[in-house]
Amino acid sequence: MPPSARDRFDRTRAAFNRRIAVCCIVSISVVVMLSLFIAALFVVDRRILDGPGVTQRAALALLVAACGAFVVWTQQRALRKFAQELEHEVERHTVEISARESALRASEERYELALAAASDGLWDWHVPTGAAYFGPRWYTMLGYEPGELPASYETWASLLHPADREETERRIAQHIERGEGYVEEFRMRTKSGAWCWILARGKLVERDAAGRPLRMVGTHVDITARKRSEQFLQALNRAALGMARALTPGDIFAAADALGTLGFTCMTLPLDENRTRVYVRYVNVDAPLIRAAEKLVGARQRDYTFPLAAVDVYREVFDTRQAVFAADAETVMRQVLPAPARGLAGRLVRMFGFQQLIAAPLIVENEVIGLLSVQGRLTEDDTPAVAAFAHQMAAAWHKTHLYEQAQQELAARTEAEAALREREALYRALFAATTDASTSTTSATTAARAICSKSTMWHAGCWDTPETSCCRWKFAT
Repeated sequence: MPPSARDRFDRTRAAFNRRIAVCCIVSISVVVMLSLFIAALFVVDRRILDGPGVTQRAALALLVAACGAFVVWTQQRALRKFAQELEHEVERHTVEISARESALRASEERYELALAAASDGLWDWHVPTGAAYFGPRWYTMLGYEPGELPASYETWASLLHPADREETERRIAQHIERGEGYVEEFRMRTKSGAWCWILARGKLVERDAAGRPLRMVGTHVDITARKRSEQFLQALNRAALGMARALTPGDIFAAADALGTLGFTCMTLPLDENRTRVYVRYVNVDAPLIRAAEKLVGARQRDYTFPLAAVDVYREVFDTRQAVFAADAETVMRQVLPAPARGLAGRLVRMFGFQQLIAAPLIVENEVIGLLSVQGRLTEDDTPAVAAFAHQMAAAWHKTHLYEQAQQELAARTEAEAALREREALYRALFAATTDASTSTTSATTAARAICSKSTMWHAGCWDTPETSCCRWKFAT
């Protein structure tokens, strides 16, 4: 009962008690006075009582009846007045309680609407008994119907991920002990068996007289999409860092494996020389899975190409040079496959785990050399991240191409330098042979033949005649 109504009720009850006490005192006083009056009559004049038709017993009964009637009348009057006041108070309390209940219902409706708009699941836990209340959204975010599971602490604990349960319960006990509000993230098992990331907020709101916790309330929020986006961005960052250090195509493929740990598949789609057909190159897909798909489709991945114009999403990416999100990966798969295998698109999508895809252009020196396609549980909000990843991959491909060119140029330069050093050694030997005065002409010619035979530039006809003057160490040019 509200405090103000309680105070009025106490005041009314105290007034009634005072009136009853006054009535009792007055009634007792009247009886005593009548008794004294009768006694005085007996003493002063007994003849009053001995008159005709009046006896002592009748007179006494008449006096007692009069006193009783007076007392009853007084009490009835007091009770009627109290009943009127009580009825008035009850009516007033009823109006106040109705108004408060209406305000409370309106407040609860607003709170429920706010929770529904915020996708929060309400919970209310009675700590000593373990009994709880779970709001409708608490159930539906886990795939259950409202009330399908018992509302208790044990139910909540049984749905926690085994790797999260011990730490989560320890933190809750710690928060209860300190009396602080808490915010925790953990995984809970849904009805389908998948794991749902939950953000839990709560606060201890009631303790008993001894300070022991009684009641704790809070909310659950489904943050699975946010956690998946965070993990996806972390994987992209790891892959991008790996590609920044990549020097070969194998390094690029190894860096892209970071996406596979989260269930995302990644493939590059290089264009042919005419820029009209597309090759398929899976980056982080297991080889047995690729062989199974090749057997199912009846075509080898490395030999298969498809027209760029046949796939709407890829053509849009090529034309606009912008990343594009596709919510239906099966439609894209159906356009990629050859006509006889298009009926297998749904099966292949389930086999590879494709749900949605994001395609982005691979641009090198302002030219689209191919496309990057990432498949998995994606949202349109992931498009900028995939576009940035494609830019990083294109830069990595360009870098590996430049590195390969540099390696080839270095090898050619090394070979040229070796040939130059060999030629320099040849010139030095010939010069030493011709300037040595103690060396005979025959010896010089023999030395020159021996030295020039080691050179790939020596002309075999230079030394066909014994006269050295006919051809002075001619070299093929």
